[in-house]
Amino acid sequence: MIWETVTEALDASSNGNNGTVNGDTIVAGPSGLDGDFAIDFDGIDDSVTTEGSIMNDIDEFTMSGWVRFEEQPGNRVGLFGQNDAVEYGMINPTTMQHWSAAGGAFDVPFGPVIEEWTSIVLVNTPEQRILYVDGEEVASGGGTNPANSGFSFNIGGDGVYDDAGNFFTGQMDDVAVWGRALTPEEAKQVYETRAIISPDFIDTDGDGMPDGYETNNGLNPFDAADKDTDLDGDTVSNFAEFTNRTNPNDKDTDKDGLEDGVETGTGVWVSAENTGTLPTKVDSDKDGLLDGVETNTGTFVSASDTGTDPNKEDSDGDTFGDSQEIVAGSDPTDPNSKPEGGLLAAWDFEDSADDSVAVDVVNGIEAINDGAVYADDPVRGSVIDFEGAAGTLHVDDASFLSLAAATDQMTFVFWQLNADTVSSSTFWAVSPSSSGGSRGAQAHVPWDAAGNIYFDTVGCCDGNQRGTFTAGVDFLDGEWHHYAFVKDGEDKRVYIDGALEYEIVNTSPLPDDFTELWIGSAPNNTSIVQAKLDDFGVYSIALTEEQINEVKDNGLGGGTGVPFQIIEVKRISATNAEVTWQSKEGRSYTMEHTGGFVDWIEVSDGLESNGETTTFEDSTLTSEVEERYYRVREE
Repeated sequence: MIWETVTEALDASSNGNNGTVNGDTIVAGPSGLDGDFAIDFDGIDDSVTTEGSIMNDIDEFTMSGWVRFEEQPGNRVGLFGQNDAVEYGMINPTTMQHWSAAGGAFDVPFGPVIEEWTSIVLVNTPEQRILYVDGEEVASGGGTNPANSGFSFNIGGDGVYDDAGNFFTGQMDDVAVWGRALTPEEAKQVYETRAIISPDFIDTDGDGMPDGYETNNGLNPFDAADKDTDLDGDTVSNFAEFTNRTNPNDKDTDKDGLEDGVETGTGVWVSAENTGTLPTKVDSDKDGLLDGVETNTGTFVSASDTGTDPNKEDSDGDTFGDSQEIVAGSDPTDPNSKPEGGLLAAWDFEDSADDSVAVDVVNGIEAINDGAVYADDPVRGSVIDFEGAAGTLHVDDASFLSLAAATDQMTFVFWQLNADTVSSSTFWAVSPSSSGGSRGAQAHVPWDAAGNIYFDTVGCCDGNQRGTFTAGVDFLDGEWHHYAFVKDGEDKRVYIDGALEYEIVNTSPLPDDFTELWIGSAPNNTSIVQAKLDDFGVYSIALTEEQINEVKDNGLGGGTGVPFQIIEVKRISATNAEVTWQSKEGRSYTMEHTGGFVDWIEVSDGLESNGETTTFEDSTLTSEVEERYYRVREE
């Protein structure tokens, strides 16, 4: 049985098991080609249902489909199957499961690639079960014997794991069931050619392209000669476009800035005419940069000409991803140029003039305010108050947190004044690859009236992810307390009011796919902390106890070795500029400048502090210099 989406789910085999589409959103299919459609499932009530119990008493079988995942609403999400016989889907957001009444569960850790089409092929025999993802075997386990039930085969919900519900969020196409076990070569063919291996794969002219494909893409199903022509002029024949799953009517199928003809898919850059990249992936190495901007010249020019290798996530081998370096201002082509360890973001909540957002003072990152209130506290001044709030603070794009993954070091710091000790989360950094609700990094401060604090990273809740202890502090004493949650490789530490309170070994390394950050709650404004917060900061290093105390005593910039905030740059002549920055009494500083954020040149060192602010005059300008950028370091 093969369900190919057109405007309804028709069985493309000769068995007549047509599906009923419950929900009417039809979108472009995985190939992106004309005439290729898929169904968009809303996770609420969309599904494809059939009338047949087609999985009953099958000795061996294969189920497959093209799936484009979105973040799932919870556990027991059905992809396709027949309840109480053969069930298949996401048993939780990071685990794919095939369950059979005659063989039990086959669980596979699977952090789905969000918003990219993925080929899934599950092969079952009495001896073994094998899961193929994008043509490659990723897991195997014990097989199952035939099973049966009175339920129907469904796609996307309406009963897969249970007799109702299990609705999937995302898109699916070309769901198929075979009454035999596909070979590894056939599983790979399903991915590489997007082919449905079936007697009904009609190819009248014998050119290797099915008639429907040719008709939909302006080719002649009665003329085999058109397999060698090139409709879009990208130097790739029509037949090669079919086997590559590219669009024969578009020179740049994936819209990454490179024509299909140069994207040879070898994974090795040879030249600008043989880039080795994938013609169906906008970002072949998954480093966050379009293939077309990664020019592999070895010289970083700009974000649109990065000089990096589009087949390598970390072109210069310095453990920091190419896009991470660009965001951080270091050179992704120079192994000696690395992001400065230190303060990634800091919200001091002094920006109450516009209470719809809280703005980070390091990079201007906005945290959307979903319902918290700015308050004037007699001890700490302007703070954010979550007590009784309907919503919290939400950073839509927290990919900057992934900088911490390169060294497996991260520190969260904040001041907190509790009004209650209800079960809550003070912060939650979302990582789709992490278990426990995408729990990349999270802290309950506390979780209950007993004062238990939980510190989770890379998921929840085993001994390599979680640390928990009963805090030696009275959360309801009416006092502000300072907290620091430190991930330092395999070691995790928690400091309260500058003193080490707890430490544990958690070996799981930090994820590199952070997407969102919630301050004051778990995702979607759940488990809201009943407290006021101030000076919330995140560092890409593991702060020491001394540094934590300096942060506690002197603010978020203290003790980190990161550039201090420059508050004014003023050109006073053709050859001179004045630079003013916030400083501390008794400290000295080094100033550097750059013209393009690649090479930093020292202007002067040993600059003594003038107090709260210090001003230095740079006299190295020339009349030809139109722009210059400065940074200042504490010595």
